[in-house]
Amino acid sequence: MSTLRLSVHAKELLDIHISKISIINLYLANAGMKRTELIDNEPGVELVVRGNHQILAETHWDLRAFRTVARLSVRGDKKTDGGEDQTGFEISADYRIEYQVNDFQGNEEDLTTLAMAFSTTQSVMHAWPFWREFVLSSTAKLGLNPVYAPLFVRPAVLAEPDPSEIPTLERKPRPRQKKLANR
Repeated sequence: MSTLRLSVHAKELLDIHISKISIINLYLANAGMKRTELIDNEPGVELVVRGNHQILAETHWDLRAFRTVARLSVRGDKKTDGGEDQTGFEISADYRIEYQVNDFQGNEEDLTTLAMAFSTTQSVMHAWPFWREFVLSSTAKLGLNPVYAPLFVRPAVLAEPDPSEIPTLERKPRPRQKKLANR
């Protein structure tokens, strides 16, 4: 299981407002796929499939809303006779997700912090079912054996204190002790 680390403040905002956030819209904003001639559908051809995701978020203070782009990609590499990885196919998609925050209590900076914390922990999960279907249908359209994206596993979210939030102990030098003279 993977772990996401948020600042203590971001985790607190997320815990307070998570039940007040609703999805307004979720759609495929951009997509791409390509296959090289390197890949053929012979039985026994071993592909190494690698996935990746990236989150981008923007807030709209006047609407108490934010928009996230979950950028997902997968690549299938084939081992060559020389042992090198060569790209056989690539599939990518950007899912735009728009959220509304109801009864938000905070300032514009807090909304931005909440948007990033929520987007980091939730957006990929919201887009994942659509992504799984897209990967499966795209590999079929590319004439490849089906690639099944795994089920989404929600990462653990831990609060990690910001260095400015960690109390520091002031270290005082020890007073010098006088050496006792040998008697």
